[in-house]
Amino acid sequence: MAVTRSWTMAGSPPIVVRGARPRISLRFAWLVAASLLVATGLGFVYQAKVQRMSAAPVLNVNAVASPDDLLPVLEAFPNRAELAPRIYDYLLRARPLGHDGALTAVIPRRQLARIKPLIAVRSPREYRAELLRSALLYFAGFYLVALLWRITGFRGDAAFLPALQLLTGFGFLLMVSMRDPLRDSLSNSTSSRSAFSSARSSSPYPASASSITAASPTGATHRSSPPSLSSDS
Repeated sequence: MAVTRSWTMAGSPPIVVRGARPRISLRFAWLVAASLLVATGLGFVYQAKVQRMSAAPVLNVNAVASPDDLLPVLEAFPNRAELAPRIYDYLLRARPLGHDGALTAVIPRRQLARIKPLIAVRSPREYRAELLRSALLYFAGFYLVALLWRITGFRGDAAFLPALQLLTGFGFLLMVSMRDPLRDSLSNSTSSRSAFSSARSSSPYPASASSITAASPTGATHRSSPPSLSSDS
């Protein structure tokens, strides 16, 4: 008679098997720390900009509805009755203006310098929305690359992506702090797109024509490069 012995005896205490807890990768933790540092700096820069924007009311030239809206700004000019319609006609053709320097097409630069503290080309709400879009685009580039690395199982230097974010983040903060939020052309979008491109270029799978691999007749692979241009004598 065959005897089968069971490993689970009656009255024996249950065996508790503990599964390993998922741990956050060191690469992702460093990336989050770098993002928090850049976001904190961006918050301080924005608060400084808000204090400057709330100092005095200004006229948004992109929202002017008639030449009469320009008269309070042109009080210091004796020919303001003639200057206001000329500026308004230019605004109708060129709006929206990206910076107040575009008004030099109709008035001299010296006169523009006198009215510059009284005018703007965007509202504080528009500046806040543009800054938010630029910041989201900036951070999205790095986390998309981090997600791609996780999906593909890429194992590279864990400090590379956070270090790249810190370097580009300092440049992003510098560009935001240097510009007048209501009068100058904004470089936030350009800086965030540049950082987004830098983050994408750090991917281990670049799509470049110069990095296409082709198979040789012997079965080996070689990397093709664009042909060099030479002038025939």
